[in-house]
Amino acid sequence: MIELNPLLFLDSFHPLHKLKRLSESWIPRRVIASILLESMDIFNRPPAISEDTLQYTLYPPPGLADRASVTSFAACIDSFVESLLPEFIWHRDPFELKVVSDPDNDGWMLEGRMRVGDCVDDEWCVVWLLKEVSKKWEVVIR
Repeated sequence: MIELNPLLFLDSFHPLHKLKRLSESWIPRRVIASILLESMDIFNRPPAISEDTLQYTLYPPPGLADRASVTSFAACIDSFVESLLPEFIWHRDPFELKVVSDPDNDGWMLEGRMRVGDCVDDEWCVVWLLKEVSKKWEVVIR
């Protein structure tokens, strides 16, 4: 069995350069190599959402805890957005909100995902829309 020398992968700028000192200690090389390979696996994972996707979450006011209230609140926001941008043509996906359960609380929240592609204008338009929504209603936007 060929033993991997982790020192081949390390330089002084790498965050794991401290492993160089570990290789000179009592820790076997194969343990150091497995630590190194596990830490590098983090960078090989695919992103949770694609790079050209904008994700936003709106937390409604505390008085709107049930699903029906949050659903009607989403309809109000949709009509407000339509009044701000009548007949607006989005590059890929339109602005939309879905009612989803809040994993941190027992209530409901609004969530949206929008593929913007290379169109930075759509991305900034959504930022402006969310700012206008937060001016009109007391919502927390993330």
